[in-house]
Amino acid sequence: MGQRTPLTDDDLKGKVVVLDFWAVWCGPCIRTFPHLIKWQAKYDKKDFVLIGLTNYYKRYNFKDKTGQLSRAQAPQTAEQEQAMVQQFADFHKLKHRLAIQPKGSTLSRYYGVSGIPHVTVIDKKGKIRMTRVGSGPANATAIQELVEKLIKE
Repeated sequence: MGQRTPLTDDDLKGKVVVLDFWAVWCGPCIRTFPHLIKWQAKYDKKDFVLIGLTNYYKRYNFKDKTGQLSRAQAPQTAEQEQAMVQQFADFHKLKHRLAIQPKGSTLSRYYGVSGIPHVTVIDKKGKIRMTRVGSGPANATAIQELVEKLIKE
């Protein structure tokens, strides 16, 4: 989504990677968007990659003008879901990479996602350095401080 070129291991090697697990229906996730937008703008030209990961829910429509979600009358196709997430991202001015995890993906389980928003920070060597759940200012501050430290390493 957004940038359509797939990321490879080489694209992430030597970079600080922030994985943001979220959903369009998650109010606390939406409250993190100002921080995500700020980090993307601030660190974009540095050794930094921000990736937003959501799941296929297949049950929402998005109203561009109001920014509201509504229940879909019928399950959405993958293409409809991708378009809806892109409209949602455009409305909220999200510029970072977004991906929808396919059904059966083990990525959330691998990173221990038990609630959202969930952020995992990975250092330039590929080591997980932080995991945070929630949208409070203390989490945002801790994540940003760690990202700044890791970029300098």
